[in-house]
Amino acid sequence: MQRMEARVAVSVSDLKKSPSGVMARADGEAVAVLNHNKVMAYMVPAKAYEAMKRRLGEPEADWKRASGE
Repeated sequence: MQRMEARVAVSVSDLKKSPSGVMARADGEAVAVLNHNKVMAYMVPAKAYEAMKRRLGEPEADWKRASGE
């Protein structure tokens, strides 16, 4: 079974219906986006993403390389 690194999870179809509603319900927490009950992505508030990038101090190119893009 896949480990989920978020307290809040939402299906892709529910996310499509109301992305802002999903983030509002998450109350500042990360959201696991599920496709066929498997985590396909995590969605985080913009402030959390910006803080992660500052903390890691990595330029955008390093993020893409680390994810295999």
